[in-house]
Amino acid sequence: MNDNKNLKGDQPDVGAEDMAADEVEVVDAELPSDECVDSAAEQRKTIAQLENQVFLLQNRWASLKADYENYKRRTRAEMEQNKRNANEELVAELLPILDNFERALENAPAESSFAKGVQMIFDQLQYTLARQGLEPIASVGQPFDPQYHEAMSKDGDDDGPFVVTQEFQKGYLFQDKVLRASMVHVTNEHNSKEEDNIG
Repeated sequence: MNDNKNLKGDQPDVGAEDMAADEVEVVDAELPSDECVDSAAEQRKTIAQLENQVFLLQNRWASLKADYENYKRRTRAEMEQNKRNANEELVAELLPILDNFERALENAPAESSFAKGVQMIFDQLQYTLARQGLEPIASVGQPFDPQYHEAMSKDGDDDGPFVVTQEFQKGYLFQDKVLRASMVHVTNEHNSKEEDNIG
């Protein structure tokens, strides 16, 4: 029995050494190689480049969207302006017709059926044009304003404010813009007050 014990004791512990070697190999396998480090660096570089491209594309998209919105607004504004210009030209050509209607009504018998018919047509035309933005300029009794009135004649001195005392041709505004100034006769405001006092 002693011989068996000695024989067993003399045998090398192979299993323990193999386990230690395996552990070393496992530990060595878990360490990243130079290739892995380079590959990770390349991936980070690629991700950074892609993120930069996404950022640039997003900025480009936002810029194109803003340009498109500005284009739509500008196009709408141009279309509205073209429409206003076309309407303005048409209404300006209709003003002499309005003048003729007024002259016809002034000279027609007030109670005649003809005058009533003309008045109805004239009222309808005025209503339609008013809906488009046409309105007459107030003149008689108003202070003279060269922006709205064109003085064809005057009474009194050149000094001092003037007042409109007679209208030769009616002026009109179209959408708050002077389409045709009123042709008027003006009187020096001081002279006008003196005449009122005398009267």
